[in-house]
Amino acid sequence: MKGKETCGMAKGEVYLSIVVPVYKAEEYLPACIESILNSTFQDFELILVDDGSPDCCGDICDRYARTDERIQVIHKQNAGIAEARNDGIRSAKGKWLSFVDDDDYVKDDFFQGLVELTYGRETDMVIGNHMEAENGKKMRRVANLKSFSLTEKNDIQKARAAVFGAELAPEYTNGFYGMGYPWDKLYKMSIIRGNRVEFRHSAILGEDVMFVSAYMKHVGGVLCESALSGYCHRIMKESGSHGFVDLEKITDTLHVLEEEIGKETEDIVKEGLYVQMVRMLATAWKRYFMNPRSGLGKVGGLKAFFRWKKVYAQSARRARNKYLPWKMRVFRLMI
Repeated sequence: MKGKETCGMAKGEVYLSIVVPVYKAEEYLPACIESILNSTFQDFELILVDDGSPDCCGDICDRYARTDERIQVIHKQNAGIAEARNDGIRSAKGKWLSFVDDDDYVKDDFFQGLVELTYGRETDMVIGNHMEAENGKKMRRVANLKSFSLTEKNDIQKARAAVFGAELAPEYTNGFYGMGYPWDKLYKMSIIRGNRVEFRHSAILGEDVMFVSAYMKHVGGVLCESALSGYCHRIMKESGSHGFVDLEKITDTLHVLEEEIGKETEDIVKEGLYVQMVRMLATAWKRYFMNPRSGLGKVGGLKAFFRWKKVYAQSARRARNKYLPWKMRVFRLMI
């Protein structure tokens, strides 16, 4: 559908805006929407951004919007998940903002738990935990974060580095993942708008990590409660974060990372950006050069990778082993 349309929007400010970017998820979208509508916390607006989905997602969004005035639907031409989230942010009326992916869902008390942590506290960001399941398996809790409350700048910037990997701030993580997911968090809209924080559409891969890092650059307080693990994340084998990806998208992301490295003033965060460079090279190796859909074959892919990676190797080699998971340390030997 050309242009943008909105329907079913409740007037006035609400406490929480929840943005769901929607694309080719008709199998899971109803469960996602219903889980949000069934939340025990009810002072929210739900913004569904139909990113030109070719299936029935747009109709599903409109159907729910006709039954609940808290739902706003934005129909737009396909421009990718970063721009879909940005469109949701621009339409948000809430004091706080959160994201849910279209194939994920939340438990009914998840947002209630996050929001209650904002009452009477001087915090600019609230972080929860999550559960995950791969390809339809049973959900399991991912204990990737420890509980913490930070107000000192140096502590916050170290936690910001953990966006790029758990090894950068083990005092805040349990060594599984970093905290670069855009979902399972609350963000203050005043900070986002005041500092023009948005998703980088040119960083097709890792745009979520870059957003969280950019936001944390401006906060004065961060609160994490690891017991709030009611966000349920589905890992799909051919999803946008796990399937084949065009090399141009990886190259664009690497250019953004090099730009951010040049601008970054916090040494520990710069270390995180070097780590992200290694991750992106590993992504290129797995999701393009060694992927059968590239048409290169294993030998051709190997040769092409070693020719291509020379441009980015210098920055990636600056990543220190102590900040890399062991698999990335092995991969770094190839760079």
